Amino acid sequence: MSPIPELSWISYLPVLTIASLVYLTYSKRGSGLEHIPIIAPKSPFSLLSYYLGAFQFFKTAYPVFEEGYLRFRNGVLRTPSFYGWWVIVSGPELTEALRSLPEDTASLIDLVNETLEVVHTMGQGIATNPYHVTIIKEKLTRSLPGLYHEIQEEVHKALLEHLPADDWTAVNGSQLVMKLVARATNRLFVGLPACREPEYLDTVMSYTQDVVMAGFILQMFPELLKTHVRRVLFPGLNRRVRKVAASIRPMVEECKAALAEFGKNYEGKRNDMLSWLIDEAQGSEQDLDSLARRVLILNFAGLHTTSMTFTHALYDLITHPSAIEPLRNEIEAVTGKDGYTKISMTKLVKMDSLFKESMRVNSISCIAMNRRAMRTFNLPDGTVIPKGTIICGNSLVHRDVEAFGPTADQFEPFRFEKGEGTSTSYAVTTSNKFLQFGHGVHACPGRFFAVNDMKIILCELIMDYDFKFAGGSLERPKDSRFGTTSVPNGEAQILFKKRATLL
Repeated sequence: MSPIPELSWISYLPVLTIASLVYLTYSKRGSGLEHIPIIAPKSPFSLLSYYLGAFQFFKTAYPVFEEGYLRFRNGVLRTPSFYGWWVIVSGPELTEALRSLPEDTASLIDLVNETLEVVHTMGQGIATNPYHVTIIKEKLTRSLPGLYHEIQEEVHKALLEHLPADDWTAVNGSQLVMKLVARATNRLFVGLPACREPEYLDTVMSYTQDVVMAGFILQMFPELLKTHVRRVLFPGLNRRVRKVAASIRPMVEECKAALAEFGKNYEGKRNDMLSWLIDEAQGSEQDLDSLARRVLILNFAGLHTTSMTFTHALYDLITHPSAIEPLRNEIEAVTGKDGYTKISMTKLVKMDSLFKESMRVNSISCIAMNRRAMRTFNLPDGTVIPKGTIICGNSLVHRDVEAFGPTADQFEPFRFEKGEGTSTSYAVTTSNKFLQFGHGVHACPGRFFAVNDMKIILCELIMDYDFKFAGGSLERPKDSRFGTTSVPNGEAQILFKKRATLL
């Protein structure tokens, strides 16, 4: 599916090319960074060198981060990109220093608002009033244990619809995972019946691609033109808001009527993100359009990252089939006694290890903790970071031999099981050596939901199905790397068959 279905790439390319060249000339504003080593193609013309480096970063930044970690394991480097110079810190010590910087010194929010052009792509309210983040941190995380049964019910129903596999049936692995994650996630976001509506699901699944591409293109136009460019090139953004608004309208009207009559707490009240948003929304945020935008941004933040993470782990598991039976035994022992509860989720130590090891070896991104410097500051090694600089951590720390031993480059499914009973064994635990969810004050607030979502999906798959790659291969399908992202293979076919005990 094209990220922008309204336009063909042929009509799109001239605008992108011209705007890129103009913007790159403007991007030579990296003053104050001359003391930081550069990783970029060599050229006698500095602008050409910058352009080639930015194009490489856009195509795939992984070689830059890999070279950077080898050459500057505990140091700092810079590389050009379409967003200007990026400063990359490598190693646990500097990663920890970056983590500890307050928002008024190094801001995630400011950088995200700029690089995704949030005001134009998602709306002013999302950019200036992210009250949904507080709801995720507090209400969703606190309520999650009481909602496990709903996730399990939705996953089970989705599997029956997509995998009625009494005999070996081939399906596209990444597409199946996306459908399962979308169903499970939106059962808690908007509940029934919207979470099962094909048009609603297609809309929220496509939104991420639209926003990322729109943010990239809008960066290349002056502020005065951005609204007009967005209307012309990306009319689908507003259409998706209208479609989601239509899907959630009945639930919103029902919630608002009950809220007006009975107050915030009443018997039979919906227990999902949409209801919590309505409870907390103030002023214009109570409008249907604004609530639809909140639902879309929640899906933007969670669907694709969770789906890619799960798909990576599924591929890793299929290439290490000896891990399946120990996982199945653990699931039987834990859920057979406790069912799907908070206690049982924490007892799935082998599964925690599988996900954490997959995220370590096959992280979905080579960057972590990307920030915008809001004022000039010094790193512990004395490096001066000028105001306005983009700075980030290097997730190649995941392959650090000093941190993970001589097998750091190898996938060992139960590597983290050794930490049973300690927080380091949990997939949700961040550190300066594990950056999948970031680290510090801006560590992903939805990681508890995402990990437990993935655990329940994998429990259902392992207990109900046997699975393997089509052709019986044990070779992991090759990932696609674009920019700073590692996307699991989108063509891999997986054979599924219901287990004999269930037939």
